[in-house]
Amino acid sequence: MGWFRTMMHREPVICWSFIIGGIGLALPLVVPPIREQLGYNTPAPKTPPAVRQLIEQAKQ
Repeated sequence: MGWFRTMMHREPVICWSFIIGGIGLALPLVVPPIREQLGYNTPAPKTPPAVRQLIEQAKQ
């Protein structure tokens, strides 16, 4: 861990960038199970209407 302490003193911005980036990579693996345990359901994304249907609605 001596190299980490040295790196934090020499380049703190780079070290914190790696730490924040690592947290960002781990969040998609951690958050969905937590949301399910808390009872939050992720709704299925809605598909947009077909172009033909939009044109027919615009004509009316």
